[in-house]
Amino acid sequence: MDKTLGFTYLSISLFLAIYSQLIIKWRVVEKIMSIPIPHETMSKVGYLFSIIFDPFIFSGLIATFVAGLFWMATMTKFDISYAYPFTMISYVFVTFFAIAYFNEPFSWFKVLGLAFIIFGVLITCKFG
Repeated sequence: MDKTLGFTYLSISLFLAIYSQLIIKWRVVEKIMSIPIPHETMSKVGYLFSIIFDPFIFSGLIATFVAGLFWMATMTKFDISYAYPFTMISYVFVTFFAIAYFNEPFSWFKVLGLAFIIFGVLITCKFG
C-alpha cells in the first residue's frame, strides 16, 4: 500500500510539474507576442507583475508549489535515489507536447535522447 501511495504522490507531482511548464510557456509566449517587453526598468517591473498575475500563469506557479508538496510526500515513501529518476519522465511529456502544441522542432536525436531517458527510468524501476 505504501508503494501505491508513493506512486500516487509521484504521479500527481509529475502531472502538476508538466502542467506548469506547458501553461507557463503558452501564456508567456502569447503575452510577449501581444505586448513587447518594455525598455524602462519600472515598466519592466509592471510588465513582470502583469505576467505573474495572468490567471493561467498564476495557476502554473501554484501547480509548481503543489507539485513540490507532493514531491515531499513522495520522499516519505521512497528513497530519493529511486524516486528522482522518475521525474525525468516529465522531460518526455514536455518535449512531445512542445512539438505538438508549440511547433517546436522535431528531430530523431530528440527521440533518441528521450528513449535513453525512458530506458534509464525503466532500469531504475526494475533494478533500483
